[in-house]
Order: sequence, then C-alpha cells, then structure tokens
Amino acid sequence: MKTKCCFIIPFFSNNVPDYFDLWAQSAGMNNEIDFLIFSNLDFNVEKYKNIKVIKMDFKEVQQLIKEKLESLLNMKIKINAPYKLCDYRPAYGLVFNEYIQGYDFWGFCDIDVILGKISSFINDELFENYDKLFFHGHFSLIKNNEKMNMIFMKKYPKVMDYEFSFTTNYPCHFDENGTLAFISKYEEDIRVYFKWVFIDVDYESYQTKHYWHGSDSCYIWENGRLTYYWDNAQKSEEIMYVHLQKRAMRRNFPDERLRFAIYRDEFIGLENESAGDILALPLDEAKEADFYKRRKKKRREGYINAIKKGAIKNKIYRKKNHILKDVDMNAFN
Repeated sequence: MKTKCCFIIPFFSNNVPDYFDLWAQSAGMNNEIDFLIFSNLDFNVEKYKNIKVIKMDFKEVQQLIKEKLESLLNMKIKINAPYKLCDYRPAYGLVFNEYIQGYDFWGFCDIDVILGKISSFINDELFENYDKLFFHGHFSLIKNNEKMNMIFMKKYPKVMDYEFSFTTNYPCHFDENGTLAFISKYEEDIRVYFKWVFIDVDYESYQTKHYWHGSDSCYIWENGRLTYYWDNAQKSEEIMYVHLQKRAMRRNFPDERLRFAIYRDEFIGLENESAGDILALPLDEAKEADFYKRRKKKRREGYINAIKKGAIKNKIYRKKNHILKDVDMNAFN
C-alpha cells in the first residue's frame, strides 16, 4: 500500500487500558499505517515504529481545539470531558493539521478493538476512488485535503450539525450521526466506501456474538490476521477488526501472544486449540452473572450522567429538527 495514512487517537485517563498491549500488537503489525496517540499516559510502544505517542494532557487538547475552532466558527465551544472528543473527530483534520502533513488520508479509531490485517480490505485503488472510507467512530479514514477537512461545517436537512454538537457537553455522536456520516447523501462529488468487514460485538450480550448471526462466536487473532467463527465453528471469515465496545476483558496469559482467542469476556492464549475447542468451552455462570450485573450498573450510571450533561435538551433538539438517527447504507456507492 503506497497511500500514506494515519489514525489520530486522543486518549486521556488515569490508567493504561487493560488490553492496550494487545491492541498495540495488532496495530503494530499494520506497519503501513501510522497511529498517532495524543495522551497523558506513558505507553510502552517503542518497539512499534508505526505507533507514535505525543505527550499532551487533556487541558492542552481542550485549548488546541478551542484555538483552532472558536474563531473560525465564531462560537464558544464546550468540551468538558475526554469522551466528548468523539464529537470533534470530524474536525481532527483541521485541529491536528500540523501533525498530519504528508499523509494522504487521516482517520480515527478506537483502542477497544483488535485489528486484523487492514491491507487485506483496504488498498490503493479504494484510496484513489473514494474520499472517505467507512463511517463509524471506531474506524474511519478521510482524504487529507482542504475540502474534506472543512466539510464538517456543512449543514444538511435533518442531520445533526456542528453548531449544536459543539455547544453542549452532552455527547451527540456527531462523528457517526452528523454531517460527516451523511455527506454521500448530499454531496454528489464525494464518494464514501463502506462494507461490513468488521464485527461490532453485541453490547448487551455476554456472548461475543454478532448482532446479525445471533449464535455464540469467537475470534482468533494469529500473526496479524483476525478470523471470526460462528455456528459452532462451521462458518468463518477473515475480518478487518472486532470492536469490543469497552467490554471488560480478562486474559489467561500475561504477555503478548502470536495466537489468541477472543471469547465472551476473555482473551485466551492458544497453542493447538481450534475455534471449535473454544466454542465448546462450558459456560461459567458466575462470570456471566457478573457481566450482566456490571452492565446493569453501567447502564444506570449512564442514564444519570446523560441527564446531567444535557440529554433532555438533546432529545428536544432532535425531535424538533427531525434529526435522522441512522445512516442509510444504500447511500454509499
């Protein structure tokens, strides 16, 4: 892959995520792509030449975003917590402009994913023919030019816009439900590529299943490639990544492995075991009960925090302006 691209990943926390080293291992094997992490944390990524950490605390990023956007947009913006950064992702090409010089595409992705071999699914032909690849907040790539870097400022009927998203501390998911997600519906000269080559695991289920297939599933990462298995391992396909949606994960091995499984709430180190062996593991009812207990608590806390941050105002705005909730997949060409 000759196209130069990078992911911009601001991450601010008190602790390094539990399985960050596995994410880094999977990202490091995609050495044709750079991952730029802006963080207050000290990540141990020196052995990966394509993962670069830029030390910066959250206040510095807040200030950077305000400096780049407030005078341009002629408005006071709000960003009181790291999670709110998701709403500013469409503006990263402008906010982090000095860091992405020389890249043909920039993007954003989450670190609660395990990546497979990206170049098996994205090639130079796609980069040449499309202005944006994918649309989810956990993985998107945008052409690095003035038009695409400024397009978040466009306004479309029934689509969440930056004026509302940037003036509330409530997370509006502007990256997935706003202007950048709908450009192919309203801009005839912009082409967006999308294909289901990844898995979002069911957020509400203890099983690591796909929303569509419904059966218990597991994923095996081996030497940089990721394979999805379902229907008792009778069916399988290679995928670009699996998104674990902040799922709390245990692991039965202390260090990196060149072969491991992702199953339910565990990373399982593998030697000769097959996907069938993993899917045949007995259900641990205590772990399952703990999963749903934690999920219930997190959901309750989420409702309370959402109300505090402006969920009611957001709901009224959406209803009044008939804001669309989902991207029409048929709009992608």
